[in-house]
Formats: sequence, C-alpha cells, structure tokens
Amino acid sequence: MNLKKNNIYPHITSNQKQQGFSLIEFLIASVLSMIVLIAVGSGYFIARQLNHTAGSRLDVQQDLRNASNLIVRDARMAGSFGCFNMATHTKVNALDRSTLSGNPAFQLVSRGGRTSDNLIPIRVIAQSDFTAKNFIPSSNALVFQYGIGSGSIANPTEEIPTNSQIVLSSCNSLVRPVSNELNNVISNNLVHLGNPGPDRRGDISVMQYIVNAYAVGTVGEQKGLFRFQLANDGNWGEPQLLISGVNNMAIQYVYVNNCPKDQSLTETFEFTDTLKTGADAVAPTLIRFTLNNNSINAERKVGAEANNVNVYTIEAAVRGGNTCANRTF
Repeated sequence: MNLKKNNIYPHITSNQKQQGFSLIEFLIASVLSMIVLIAVGSGYFIARQLNHTAGSRLDVQQDLRNASNLIVRDARMAGSFGCFNMATHTKVNALDRSTLSGNPAFQLVSRGGRTSDNLIPIRVIAQSDFTAKNFIPSSNALVFQYGIGSGSIANPTEEIPTNSQIVLSSCNSLVRPVSNELNNVISNNLVHLGNPGPDRRGDISVMQYIVNAYAVGTVGEQKGLFRFQLANDGNWGEPQLLISGVNNMAIQYVYVNNCPKDQSLTETFEFTDTLKTGADAVAPTLIRFTLNNNSINAERKVGAEANNVNVYTIEAAVRGGNTCANRTF
C-alpha cells in the first residue's frame, strides 16, 4: 500500500492563526471603557449639582416672593382702619387708651409732639430697643399698623378672633379701648368717637388691631429676615422666618414734594434713608427694602460662592402716602 498517496490523517501545520483579543487590545478596550465611565459619572454629578443649584435658587425666589407679598400687603394696608386713614388725619383724631401700650411699637399714636402732627402709620424701632423672645436683632425694625375685620355695633365679634387686640373707628375718629373686652366696648367709647347720634353709630367699626414688624437678626443659629406680629398678650409673637441667610437690610423712603397747583407742573420725589417724624412729617409714598452684602445664599451651601445672589429689592407703596394724588384741579 502506498501511504504517501493514501494519507488518511488531516493536514496539520504548526502556524495556525490566533483566535480572540490580544492582551494589548484588551487593555486598550479597558482604558476606553474607563474613560467612558468617568465621562458619564462626571456628567451625572455635574447635572446633579446643577439640579441642586437650580432647586435652591427656586426655593430662594419663592421665599422672596412670599416676603414681598407680605411686605407689600402690610405697606398697602398701613394706616387703614375702615374708612379712617391715618395718612389724612392728625393726632387729635386718634386716642390710645389701652393698658398694653407700654411698648412704643404697639402704640396707636406715638407719644410726644403736638396734637396737630400728622398720624404716621409706619414707625422704626431702633435695633437696641427691639425686643422679641429668642431673637437677637442686627437691624432696626420697620413696623406697620392697621385694622382688619368688619365688626360693628350690631355684631362686634364679627370676624374678630377671641381675645384679639381691638380698635374702634369711624370716618373721623380712631380709638384703642382700655381693654379687649367686646361687651359694651362701643358704648363705653362713644365719647371718644365724637359721640355720634343713634343714626350714625352704625358707621362705627370694630376691628382687630394689627401690628407687624420686619427685622434682620438671629434665632438660635438661624440668621435671616424675620416677621413679627402683635400677640393677644400685648407682646411680639414667635418670629416667622421669611428669608434665611440675610445679613443686612437697608431701607429707603420715598416722599412726594411740591404738589403742582395745575396740570402744567410735575411733583418731585425725595429719597431718604430716614423715616420722617415730628412736626409736619407725612407718610412716605414708597418704601424700598434692599437685601444685600451677599445676604442671600441661593445655593444653601451647594456650589460655588460666586453663584450667591447679592442684591434683591422689594418696593412697597403706602396707601395715602402720595398726597399729590389726592389733589383736585
């Protein structure tokens, strides 16, 4: 048998090709995978940080809107007691008989001066004189006062919470009674309301006396802009945090001057950092709050310091403050 011609074994060579990845190719693929993983991870953390920053900024903007709404409402209501508006009356038209009026912030009429002085529904309490439970002030306090509710001689308790501080008003007189007891409160104060006849007593309003204050300071370790309300016991209630992280609050007052006597002239506006008081003082037309000096931490300790909101301004008009608007030609 010829074995060379009839070989039944397969052809075997020693030079077969390598199958799969080489070590170098595996290392390169691993490195590329790590690069992709790092890129994806970095993108995730950057997106997460941006999301936190955006969310924190939205929180701050919401706080600012809420604070602005409260301040604007208080300024608009300041001095309004039914049809009686402080901005158009003098001290002779108002009387504070309350036994809880020791704190200057709560007095319906500021002490001193002349009875012919104008009533000012806004006042400033110096930082050293503003005292509230658990609160350390770092600014002066701006105070607004007004009345709400629709109680009357027929139903004195209508819309008036029990034990609330109260005030009585007609269109020409304003009285804060000795006590908050509603029984016979109108009959006991008729003489101080101009002693109107029976047909005019229905015009007398019984209202809840509202006093709200705004100040920057600290409660515990929380620093910010706080709001305070007159409580039933004649003291400030618990501080309400409006905006955290506020270190400083600057206030400007805008007054209208030189009311024109005809349509050819234009009034002028005066900007000042001091609320006018005393003889011939009038209510401001506009109040401008400026929260500044890196006072609002928009990121709540997330992200770079450069992203902090540095300045925010709230402007609030005072009802009756623009005396030129009441003129007639």
